[in-house]
Amino acid sequence: MNENFGYVILTGDRTVSQEMSNVYVTHDGGKSWKETNPTNVTRLIKNGGFVDEQTGFLSSGFINPEEPDLSVTQDGGNSWVRASIPIPEQYNKVFVTAELPFKEEDHLAVLINQGPSGDYRGGKVKGKFLSKDNGMTWEFSTEVLPNETE
Repeated sequence: MNENFGYVILTGDRTVSQEMSNVYVTHDGGKSWKETNPTNVTRLIKNGGFVDEQTGFLSSGFINPEEPDLSVTQDGGNSWVRASIPIPEQYNKVFVTAELPFKEEDHLAVLINQGPSGDYRGGKVKGKFLSKDNGMTWEFSTEVLPNETE
């Protein structure tokens, strides 16, 4: 992320729709690495990363997810909690897998895709959600067409 801070997400020991995941961070340009506290999430990791040195995310799911499962840390990985992402009723079981959140103006944004089995409007449309509390809670903003996500 900068010349000092970086992260690595390792996954393995996969069985069925479960896997082990470990997150490591460096604050000295990769000379040393420290494992963060465990997330206690064992579902398959779909996306993950940090948006700054304190705020990180892990998006998990399984073969056919029904709702997004996004863990967030706001203290550099000392603690992880599940973010609240209420899905509007018309998109229930449509937008199911969170991608990596990103900074946008004075808030965070995340695209939530349809997963591997999505077929709403061709399966390519994503939901854009916004967070004003650094990723703890999210609100639906708009549908995003494929050519708008680049």
